[in-house]
Amino acid sequence: MSPSRKEAEHAAETPGGRLGVNRLGEERPTEEQEWLSDRVDSWVETYKKSMLTPVVLHLVARHQPTGITTILTELTRRTGWQITERGLYRTIKRLQDSGLLVSTDTSAPRTGAKRKELSLTTLGRAFLSGIAENLIELPAAEIQPPEPQDSHVE
Repeated sequence: MSPSRKEAEHAAETPGGRLGVNRLGEERPTEEQEWLSDRVDSWVETYKKSMLTPVVLHLVARHQPTGITTILTELTRRTGWQITERGLYRTIKRLQDSGLLVSTDTSAPRTGAKRKELSLTTLGRAFLSGIAENLIELPAAEIQPPEPQDSHVE
């Protein structure tokens, strides 16, 4: 079954963010949309990696002393990011090795099971404070579509 004339016209009209139509009549992103999506995804991953340290330090500061499960739960709840326990353990180990976090062994209530509780060190508090002083918060912006440009010249 061949695409209808309307679908063919729609497929040809991809500028301005419209989706193209493939042979089966399914909408597909344009090359520009795919490029943009890849760039945004790449930026978001870079942002997450760079912000994981201050976010973890902030959560420890807010809940200290705290366990890794609390940090993982709060991280997901507050940011929507999905991070594996393994990834979080690696980050925490790096922060401990850097002298920003310290862990203490405690016994869990009722069961007496050993668990580690994390707290900020003096260096960790100073580091988090320095980062907080330099963060900016962008206000929510309403992005307007570009104005159509008049192509005829007088």
